[in-house]
Amino acid sequence: MRTIARRRQADPNAPHVVICGAGFGGLAAISRLTRAGMRVTLVDGHLYSTFQPLLYQVATGGLNPGDVAYPAGGFARRYGAVFRRGELAAIDPASRRIKLGNGHDMSYDYLILATGVTTAFYGIKGATEHTFGLYTRTDAIALRDHLMAGFERLSVDQGDLNVTVVGGGATGVELAGTLAELRRTVLASTFPDVDPARVHVRLVEMAPRLLGPFHPKLQEYAKAQLLERGVDVRLDTRIGEVTANQVRLAHGEDLPSDITVWAAGVAAGPGVAGWGLPQGKNGRIVVGPDLRVRGQDRIFAAGDIAANPDDPTPQLAQPALQMGRHAAAQIVRLEGQQAAEPFRYHDKGTMATIGRRSAVVQLAGGLRLRGTLAWLAWLALHLFYLLGGRNRVTTLINLAYRYIFWGHGGTVIVGDEPVNAQQLPVARKNLFLQTVVVRWADRMAGGRLVLAMNRFRARAALSAVALLGVVGGLPGLAACSSGTPPGSQAGSSQSTGANSAAMDNPNLDLGSSLGNKPAPDFRLRNQFGQPMSLSQFRGKVVMLAFEDSECTTVCPLTTQSMLLAKQLLGPAGSQVQLLGVDANPDAISVADVLSYSRTHGLVNQWNFLTGSLAELKATWTKYDIAVQVEQDQIDHTPALFVIDQQGRERKLYLTQMAYSSVGQSAQVLADEIASLLPGHPTVASQQSLASIAVQGPSDHLTLPSASAQGGTVTLGPGQPRLVMFFATWLDEVANLKSELTGMNAYVAAARRTGLPPLAAVDETVVEPSAQAVRSYLSGLGTKLDFPVALDITGRVADGYQVQDQPWFALVSASGRIIWSHDGWLPLPALEAAVKQHAAGAKG
Repeated sequence: MRTIARRRQADPNAPHVVICGAGFGGLAAISRLTRAGMRVTLVDGHLYSTFQPLLYQVATGGLNPGDVAYPAGGFARRYGAVFRRGELAAIDPASRRIKLGNGHDMSYDYLILATGVTTAFYGIKGATEHTFGLYTRTDAIALRDHLMAGFERLSVDQGDLNVTVVGGGATGVELAGTLAELRRTVLASTFPDVDPARVHVRLVEMAPRLLGPFHPKLQEYAKAQLLERGVDVRLDTRIGEVTANQVRLAHGEDLPSDITVWAAGVAAGPGVAGWGLPQGKNGRIVVGPDLRVRGQDRIFAAGDIAANPDDPTPQLAQPALQMGRHAAAQIVRLEGQQAAEPFRYHDKGTMATIGRRSAVVQLAGGLRLRGTLAWLAWLALHLFYLLGGRNRVTTLINLAYRYIFWGHGGTVIVGDEPVNAQQLPVARKNLFLQTVVVRWADRMAGGRLVLAMNRFRARAALSAVALLGVVGGLPGLAACSSGTPPGSQAGSSQSTGANSAAMDNPNLDLGSSLGNKPAPDFRLRNQFGQPMSLSQFRGKVVMLAFEDSECTTVCPLTTQSMLLAKQLLGPAGSQVQLLGVDANPDAISVADVLSYSRTHGLVNQWNFLTGSLAELKATWTKYDIAVQVEQDQIDHTPALFVIDQQGRERKLYLTQMAYSSVGQSAQVLADEIASLLPGHPTVASQQSLASIAVQGPSDHLTLPSASAQGGTVTLGPGQPRLVMFFATWLDEVANLKSELTGMNAYVAAARRTGLPPLAAVDETVVEPSAQAVRSYLSGLGTKLDFPVALDITGRVADGYQVQDQPWFALVSASGRIIWSHDGWLPLPALEAAVKQHAAGAKG
């Protein structure tokens, strides 16, 4: 018999410990505190914890991003703690309160800071703008996509691909070795028309040896293994400058570099300066012997963010784990009226892998291993420390396939084509093309699709769905690029040429036929709490969308296109029912779906349905909707179904992240629905479905002002500018009024210190109306000291590569985006980030 221990609920009067950071140090502190009966809240800006030691495997296509992530909320609940999402913005030690970037605040009795660090560029010119980091899952995905795009470009272009890895620590050595193996064994089968000799991998290290903490014999072994794999190893070499296509060494030599990866050091993030705590080298928080922040009695720091100048520890997983446990133990001691004890790091050893059957291990007792045995030990240890049984299994399978079936195709997990293959990508939350849509397609087609999909993962999601129709036995689905599936009546009056233009539009899905199979019924509740089922709308055409009730990315585009499509049908729109089903497992109350409906002007325009989590999961399963935590958000299949009057599934549409195509998507939907309605009513507007030219930072723009007095706002090159994109429906998930009026402080600081001025752009294309925006702004009660423009077409948002709301873009005087940020930032962090990049904004 197995006994399951039930964790006792913490006493509401017990001390409250807030842990900021879901990394090694933060997670290690939780169980010790909850066992002592304390109330624990874990705070992190991401919904997941990342296993950083394997990020290089994600970057080189060996693992899926989900293999190195584990839900932070699930981990917290397992140990009786509470999880809250948010970035730490400010600390008030006097009142024992912290404020998060989303405007929320909370009190604490003790605070543990374990937020980790970010990449340190040491003032190297161009390093910030022209290199890839490898510290977050977003970094790894961006690097993977650019690497695979670089390999693919070799198939059609002249020239070579030069990859430079800066930093000879464990991350740099592991990445360089794996890249060399990709070139030597995998490239020939995955990209058979590319000569591996055209790919050059270089490792640059400032010190005279690689892997500084290791024994000299292990250092020499690592160097020899890299050289054997064809890596150009440059030791005792300093970087002077990094540009878009080369690395300039301090002694003047220029090295060609199409992709430069920075793995040379870490520093505290820009927001740490706003906490008001003592900072040491590279901005890390200075702590005393017991890990309490210097000058503070109730604030501890653990992991990479903590620095004890008198007793430094290596920035590895083991020290972070031990520091997290020690901080928790000291809080328990302090509550028991005992003195805190100093932290003592117990060195258990360290390891690094160079590639297949090659690694180095150095244990605390002096034992040193290298080669195959060390490599197997490295693999076993990393599997042991991975969170989640599913992650361990999938990681074992993926790595086993990569290294056992050596040199065969399908050994890389290919990503998407970068937004701009010639520039560094903007960090994107919207990665559903690969992580959700393709996985959804895999699920529908079953095992028959898996092998075929390996060769096509780098294609767009619609191509994957078209392939699904061919391989998966769903013939109608292969017609996703055709406006008229076989056997159905054309619903569009456009010419063949127009359809051809639409098929070439990457931001438009023309729909996939679903073979007229019966749509699964369900019974849920709408935003008013009224029970509803799909079958009760028999006799009407139904547009059914799966929407995240807290979504700020693609969902508003879907709902707006649905609403516009119904309006395009005129009086015939009364025969159309708009339905949404909540696809956010963390926001499923009636109040959640009512809030979304209200903020998007849809309260009386549709029915947004929710239910218990079990009821929603059953509905998602019926419609093959994948819902999971991905890329700092709840990701789900962005599916919109058209269901006819007899309750049959007619078409599936997958919304693309393109503001300027909302009207086009609405027309495609209206044309399809018109073909199903009696008499085939005429659609009110027939616009071109060809790709729409966007308006970016290099264009001189004159946009209507959101001011109640009217007027215009000018954007474009000529001077550096910070541009903030937002929508008034952000009130649903944040205190928008406070955030907008708070930006007046940035304007004042910019005037005082010479930072670039601020201009705001409202995404009116996904708002109820321009007048609604003006009414909202006029009701703020505080005058905004910066201009607000209206983006009525969405072309500006697409031109500035906006992927979420809010979105910040720092633009240079020449019209280049040199820094972008997703989400609100506290003023000190925003000023620091803009100041850091402002030098580049002048050119």
